[in-house]
Amino acid sequence: MPPATPEPIRVWLAARDLVAMRRAAAESFPREACGLLLGSVREGEVLVDRFLPAANAAPARRRFEIDARTVWGAIRQGRSEGLELVGVFHSHPGAPAEPSAIDAGQEWGGLVWLITACDDGGVGATRAWWRRGEGFRELAIVPAPWAAW
Repeated sequence: MPPATPEPIRVWLAARDLVAMRRAAAESFPREACGLLLGSVREGEVLVDRFLPAANAAPARRRFEIDARTVWGAIRQGRSEGLELVGVFHSHPGAPAEPSAIDAGQEWGGLVWLITACDDGGVGATRAWWRRGEGFRELAIVPAPWAAW
């Protein structure tokens, strides 16, 4: 049996991707923005190489749903570039940047979750989370050294 992959402790994220996520959150308000993260996982470190914004297919404004064709397209794109799907992004309009009860019911286990809070006054914090069974554990977000800040 192969050794278990250690759970990540931090997420390396480029400023350009953080800015793009925060812009998506502001532009989608009062609906949730969403997207996918391509990159790699190495020794408990999640390295985000690219944020891919995605259309929110959920009919309710306080939910997010990414079309399966979009997800598979991102996976194919990542494989062609030596990357993998490492996470999902969404915003929380009028709520904190932490997983909600609705998020706990989603099927995005084994991936990093980046959540940005926003309201009609603007965009708030962006925080990273790791799905552990039924719960979540917060991860540190650190500047990616391979991208301009």
